[in-house]
Amino acid sequence: MTKPRKPLLRTLTLALSMVMLSPAQACGPDFPMTLLDHRGLVMAALPEGTFSFEARHLLEPGTAAFKVVESGPWSDPEEARLSAEKTGLSDAQIEAVAAMRLSASADAALALGAELPPDLARYTAGAVAWQLGDVERARSLFEQVLQLPPEQRTLRGVWASYMLGRALALNGEPAQAIAAFEQTRTWVQNGAADPDGLAVASLGEQARIELEAGRLAAAVRLYAEQAAYGSSSGNNSLLFVVRTAIADSAAVDALLADEVGTRLLLAYLYTRYNELTDADPDEEYP
Repeated sequence: MTKPRKPLLRTLTLALSMVMLSPAQACGPDFPMTLLDHRGLVMAALPEGTFSFEARHLLEPGTAAFKVVESGPWSDPEEARLSAEKTGLSDAQIEAVAAMRLSASADAALALGAELPPDLARYTAGAVAWQLGDVERARSLFEQVLQLPPEQRTLRGVWASYMLGRALALNGEPAQAIAAFEQTRTWVQNGAADPDGLAVASLGEQARIELEAGRLAAAVRLYAEQAAYGSSSGNNSLLFVVRTAIADSAAVDALLADEVGTRLLLAYLYTRYNELTDADPDEEYP
């Protein structure tokens, strides 16, 4: 591991010390025994925080009641998808969608879904095309859903907007992809059903576009907003971003120029400062 940059550590330590001088409530009464056994060493070191907690509080969550739907380490993402896909559908519609999902082509899926509402049939056929790797056909079908009148895309309008954003991003059309992700959140904020948590997921997808374009501060703000809703994906992305940025002086400068970026650097220093040292791992208090 490379040595940390001294100016960066001095800057962040000074900023963190200013934050810690503000009034704070004491915790207790069950303090760890190390506070008594090694008071000098403990008081001379930074208190250790939890990055996931700090990441969730870089920004206040938005006023929209977005839900987070993420698979845990022991859960089956396919099961979660199937559960969300059944929301708001009749038993007959659930059976038809399941049959469409097994189709060998988008056209075959459309034929099976001829009796379904148009947004449900076209979105599901688009999902089949996506799974088969036919991104252009999937994009066309998702766009067809969005072209329907609002009253005819209540079942899959949000889903189609989100997946269109992914297709556009994959096709190298970042501005249009961002517009699709923002539209996804707007529709959910205005009351559209979102059983699969796509509004929150769209924040991460949009952040990835900003990151790939070199707009680090913009990406961090989107990931921070995602994390503020309780997204583990947003948390993990923030840690990945700051770990990468800390080794690049230009990236550090970009974060320091932004309020949320500065908070992210401070959170990293506060909770992961041991990653910045080459201390002996056998030393009790490095």
